[in-house]
This record gives sequence, C-alpha cells and structure tokens, in this order.
Amino acid sequence: MLPSMESLTLDDANKVGSMLYLSTIVFIICLGGLMFGYDIGTLGGLIDLTSFKEAFGDSYLDFPGRPQAHMKFNDLTKGILIAASSFGGFFGGGLTMFICNPLGPKISIFVATVFYTGGAILELFSSVWHEVAIGRTLIGTGIGIFCVACPMLISDLAPTNVRGKLVSIFQLMVTVGIMIGAITMYCFEKNIDYIYTLQYAGPMLVSLALGLLLGILIWFVPNSPVWYFRKHGNIEDTIKLIAKIRCLKEDDPSKIKVIRLRIKLQSSKVNQCI
Repeated sequence: MLPSMESLTLDDANKVGSMLYLSTIVFIICLGGLMFGYDIGTLGGLIDLTSFKEAFGDSYLDFPGRPQAHMKFNDLTKGILIAASSFGGFFGGGLTMFICNPLGPKISIFVATVFYTGGAILELFSSVWHEVAIGRTLIGTGIGIFCVACPMLISDLAPTNVRGKLVSIFQLMVTVGIMIGAITMYCFEKNIDYIYTLQYAGPMLVSLALGLLLGILIWFVPNSPVWYFRKHGNIEDTIKLIAKIRCLKEDDPSKIKVIRLRIKLQSSKVNQCI
C-alpha cells in the first residue's frame, strides 16, 4: 500500500537539525542561477561596447569629416551573437536528460560549469566574432544544464515543508545576477576607456570567476539522496547522507521514517522525492 501524502509531509519526517548547512548548500547550488542572470545582464551591453565592436566588428562604420573608421556589427552578426547562448541553452537542456540519471544532478552541475567556464575562456581569447559565438554557445549549454539540474538537486535535498521556498531561491538568484551583470557593465564602460581591451574583457573575467567558483564549491555539496538510493540501493549510506544534509543523528527516527517511505515508493515505482 502506498503511503499517503499526509505521511510524506508530517513534521517529524521534515525534521532538520539546523537550517544553516542546508541553506549554505542551497546558496552554492543557486550560483548557477546567478550565472544565468549575469549572462543576461551583460549580454546586451557587451555587444554594444565600443571596445567590443572594435575588436570583433565585421564591417566599418565611417564618420563624415573624421579620418578614422570604426567597426560595427552587421544585424545578422549581432543576432547570431545574441542567439548563440539561447541555442546552447536548448542543447544543454536536452543534454540534461542524458546525463542526470547516470551522473546525478550534482555532477551534472559540475559538467555545466565546465561548459560555462570553457565558453568564458574561449570568449576571452577570441580574435574574431565567430569564436565569440562559439564561446557563447558553450556558456548557453552550461546555463541550460543549470536550469534543470540546480532546481532538481535543491528539490531532492530539501524537506517537503520548505522545498518550494528553497527552490524559488534559484529564480531569485537569476534576478540578482541580472542586476549584478548590469552594474558590472556600467562600471567597466564608465571607468575604462574603449581603447583598452579590459573594457569588454573585464565582464568576461567576472563570468569566468563565477564558473570556477561554482566548479569548486559544488564538490562540497552532498549528492541527491534520491539519485544515490536509485543508483546504489544502499539504505545505510543513504541514511548517513540524509543525516548529513539535515544535521541529524544517524539513528534519528524521523530520518529512518523518510527512508522507509522512500523504499515503499520505489517498490511501487512511484516517482516521489524524499
């Protein structure tokens, strides 16, 4: 007999020893949302930077009465640069279907940081606009994985009574990232002259730093108990994992109850998170 929804959401099954650790790992995971927002916040301003157009523009813009010629982007080129990350996001979202089950959401997030960081590095060392477009596609691929794997991992780690609140932090961090990206672009544009590469490379360096930061910190985040139990079927190790996440003792009855409910659901082939 399947456990009722009421039994899955009883207070003792949602017991957490301390929210500090859980909140910390959720914040780390939500850096993926921050990176998504940062990319949105910097994209439009980056393409319109004079230094960026001078470095990667594909046609000349002549000013009457002035001897020098400045570079610009054709409309098609600008469209490709903007759409590249969306195309990558489409690919990344689809890729998640094939990597999340065998690797788990935690490792999938790390894979996303590899794409994101690789794209940022390629952007920094690009010499022509189509290399930038490839870098943006890689960044978009990482973002596509973030948008699936990050909420999934938070959902698997969080008790049911606070799951909705914690998952919503991901979207909040996207908004914060947009704001940070816009502020970053403003600071570099206003304080660094367009003749210096740093005007457009600076925001890219920030993007690279965020990718490296999440790539390191994600290894301090526990695996999903749901994925771990499905993958290994080891009840004792899963109990220890939940104890760590919720800051409980390994013999805590509330945690054992969660495991037993999960076993019933697994045996009935019902997809329900812990």
